[in-house]
Amino acid sequence: MNISTETFKKIKLRATQLDNDFEGFRSKGRDIQQYLCPWRGRFLAGDNEKEARGELYNDESIHNTLIFQAIDTASAGIKSGLSPSSRPWFRIGAEDSRLSELGEPARWLAHVQRVLYSIMSRNNTYNSLQEIYAELVTFATCSAAVLPDNKTVSRMKTFSFGEYRLATDYRDEFNTFARRFYKTTGQLVGEFGKENVSDEVSQAFKDGHLNRMVLCQGLIDPNEEGSDLKDALGRDWRSIYWEVGTKSDAVLGVRGFEQFPIIGSVWDAVGSSVYGIGPGHKNLRNGKRLQKLEEDSLQNLALTIAPPMVTDSANKDVIVDASPWGLTRSNENPASSRAGIRMLYEQKALTRDLEYKIERNEQALRDGFYNNIFLMMSNQAESIKTAYQAARMMEEKYSVLGPVLERSQQMLSQLIQLNFAYALDYGLIPEAPVELQGSELKIEYISILAQAQKIAGLQSIHDTMAFVSTASQIWPEARFKFDPLQAIDEVAQANGAPPSIIRSDDEVAVMMEQDAKARQAAAQGQAMLTASEGARNMKDVKIGGRSAIEVLMGDKANG
Repeated sequence: MNISTETFKKIKLRATQLDNDFEGFRSKGRDIQQYLCPWRGRFLAGDNEKEARGELYNDESIHNTLIFQAIDTASAGIKSGLSPSSRPWFRIGAEDSRLSELGEPARWLAHVQRVLYSIMSRNNTYNSLQEIYAELVTFATCSAAVLPDNKTVSRMKTFSFGEYRLATDYRDEFNTFARRFYKTTGQLVGEFGKENVSDEVSQAFKDGHLNRMVLCQGLIDPNEEGSDLKDALGRDWRSIYWEVGTKSDAVLGVRGFEQFPIIGSVWDAVGSSVYGIGPGHKNLRNGKRLQKLEEDSLQNLALTIAPPMVTDSANKDVIVDASPWGLTRSNENPASSRAGIRMLYEQKALTRDLEYKIERNEQALRDGFYNNIFLMMSNQAESIKTAYQAARMMEEKYSVLGPVLERSQQMLSQLIQLNFAYALDYGLIPEAPVELQGSELKIEYISILAQAQKIAGLQSIHDTMAFVSTASQIWPEARFKFDPLQAIDEVAQANGAPPSIIRSDDEVAVMMEQDAKARQAAAQGQAMLTASEGARNMKDVKIGGRSAIEVLMGDKANG
């Protein structure tokens, strides 16, 4: 691979620095993994390939599984509220909204929108988004790669916390991504070619050991040394992969991207920290407490059902076993009044007290993961009578989760932009109309949560329209102040109506002109009809033996 030793040395140093920066977040991530969701998180300890594949996880600390339901409810709530697969959740428009209402630009934008929805419905986007939101809820940081694909235009690869490293630029936007992973010798040769793998891997492949696992490292960062990386020349981002632990640390491949192919988000951004703080961190103590209380409850139940027993013995050695059904031998005299098998101690049933504390911690976890908010609409569906009432409830939801939802929408914008770029590369998007060339496109979100903000604002439009209608009865000129056509556009956008059912401004202008001409022609025809009827009436009127028309025409002639 055409890369200098000096450049490769810098790249490995950068990867090491990212590892060092992550160390402060490793222990907390492991705690969250242990007590909240054991199968999430990939923390390579000794580069264990089974752990990297998720085959090793320890759920011995989990005694109460409600936490799994709380995480699933929160992640599903975010997905259904922001990017559901069952309904449109974004719209492509022009930066200048007036251009979006013109015929040809509107048709082109609608076509682009259909292409993007088609790409995401055919590939693994929606399944991947569910994984991303679960990672966000659990570890407060999520990340995925959006890569070009010959079959489905794009595909997503999701990552779990601990297996990747991130860095940001001066805008606090992700611009560097590193990851350690395992691939088989067969996968390495198939992806990078026999000429690029190490001698060890090449020999293993030749000997038929296709499933032997090889530890690899990848780094994607700004391509500041493009002249040294031939395959990434001219691209803004470089992607380099190499083997770890082989004698040569063979460079497997160098690639380039026009856009940063990694999307990600954090729940709460604290200062300049790259990794976020979220529900998993804030509810970790509740999670630990719940597991301990559940363990105590099970232990109390076991001791109640099967209390430890004590018996006398001629043997003077004392053996104590206080576990359920444990038997303790004492050195008491068998002839004493306490002879025989009896309970080691009186066991007080604490079931009610423990259950009360468990229920309190369960509710605290549900609230801590915002289950009460995400389930609010479904639980109160029967009591919701109007769309406005539903909008007010959704507005409350948005106000609580607003910041994290806005950051998630920024991540979704990256996803849409990458899919747009790949669709362009594959020739699925035609040349833009002249009106749109050189102008920026705008992504407008019309999901349930995004609409909550807009629908609440519809009331102001209705109130204004009612006021203008009342005012026009007193001051007729007031009607000219209200633009009903623009009001229709605003209401349609707020309601997320399909663009195809709203005519563009130029189409409306043509129809209005045709309607005006038709009304003018009708008015002229009515005037002519009235005039002809008047002429016939005047003909029947007699003045001095002549008709009124003859008298009138005669007077005109004399004049």
